[in-house]
Amino acid sequence: MTVEPTAHEWDKMPSIEVLGGYMKRSGFRSDGTLLTFNSIRPGMKRWEPHHHPFDQIVLTVDGIQILEVEGKAFECPPRSIVRIAGDDFHTGWPKGDRQVLNIDVFSPPRADYLFLADWQEGFPARDKSQDVHAYHQTPNASEFSGNWLTDTKDIVYLWDDLPSVTLAGGKLRQAAFRGDDSLLTFNWMAKDLPKSAPVSHPSDVLILVVDGTLSIDMAGQVVEAGPRSITRVPPNTPYAVAPAGGAVLAINVFSPVPAELVKHTLYQAGFEVA
Repeated sequence: MTVEPTAHEWDKMPSIEVLGGYMKRSGFRSDGTLLTFNSIRPGMKRWEPHHHPFDQIVLTVDGIQILEVEGKAFECPPRSIVRIAGDDFHTGWPKGDRQVLNIDVFSPPRADYLFLADWQEGFPARDKSQDVHAYHQTPNASEFSGNWLTDTKDIVYLWDDLPSVTLAGGKLRQAAFRGDDSLLTFNWMAKDLPKSAPVSHPSDVLILVVDGTLSIDMAGQVVEAGPRSITRVPPNTPYAVAPAGGAVLAINVFSPVPAELVKHTLYQAGFEVA
């Protein structure tokens, strides 16, 4: 199925309300990954922890959220990233009076949340008769009584502090962060970064534009992806990118993990070095 390349604004994607109306959730997928966008109102209480056999990457974009993992709680400030290992019991809630926006990355796509991406074109219709196991949080709010972590080294990483490499004569800075089956690259682009040479991948790529506007040329079809947008590049599609008038921060999401990028994630705890 051929789909017209499109940049989708995060806050305009179809959404549902969950957790007593305190959270608005939407979804966007690739072949190997499902992203959920969670807008959390101040005042949401702690819900009972849950777990699932796959890992989860948590990007905190706005606000401060508390994550609790295996009975230990810690703060996730704006523009931070955390990996929750598979089967770890976890939950989260907002801190303070500012709304939280977080993006969760599930690879392979989380089956019980795939309905959130039913609106997306380019994928076979989901078999709604299939029995799917759900890993939802239990709606039974209670106070946290575990341990608070103050030293979050090797747990919480600020995007800006991730180990990075400088490319394109200093006009591109790139960092990476991985899960079991996905890898994210953070790409800080100077406003005068020249258009990249076209590249393609055997698997599809999701491009999240956080700041600025990114021009994405997909085999001659150009998409102007503005701030807080997401675009899918299909498999084996040549694409080239360039900032469109200012500096850009874009996050690319790959699944499966590209072997050539693993070297940029060797700082991460929880993975064996090949």
